[in-house]
Parts: sequence; structure tokens; C-alpha cells
Amino acid sequence: MAEVLEVHYSLNFIAKANRVIGVSISLCI
Repeated sequence: MAEVLEVHYSLNFIAKANRVIGVSISLCI
């Protein structure tokens, strides 16, 4: 069960990071 939560948090973190990167790129253009 701990492994499932770890994967969930990892994907959630990646999704947030991608969103931040996307916003940063949009502001730079």
C-alpha cells in the first residue's frame, strides 16, 4: 500500500512541476 501512495505522490508532483514549467514558458514567450 505504501508503494501505491508513493507512486501517486510522485505522479502528482510531476503533474504540478509540468504545470509550473508550462506557465513559466508561457510567461517567457
